[in-house]
Amino acid sequence: MLSDEGRIIILMLHPCFYNKHAERDEPGNNLLTAAYFQARDVTQNFEVDGLQSPAANTTWLRPLEYYAKALQESGFVITGLSEPHPSEQLLRGDNWWRTSFPRPLFILMVAQRWSR
Repeated sequence: MLSDEGRIIILMLHPCFYNKHAERDEPGNNLLTAAYFQARDVTQNFEVDGLQSPAANTTWLRPLEYYAKALQESGFVITGLSEPHPSEQLLRGDNWWRTSFPRPLFILMVAQRWSR
């Protein structure tokens, strides 16, 4: 339970740039506008440090306005929003970062309970 001045931090897959039928490093990973405004699922295995997850993960994505409205209806106001990405130094120094993060993959939202 959050206090009256509570804050929520949300880190999730970026709903604008994840496509059900494309790998994240595929240059043509385009999401049609009609599909973006619908609830859609992305099922995938994750690989971390050479190890693949034993089971696939399913994530349901919705347009950004869905999340903003849900926060607002719950009494929150968004106080921060960023799209974490590799620094220019990482992109220049390591090909893995260039091929693994061709577009924003995550979104980070911070919301504060709105007290009237």
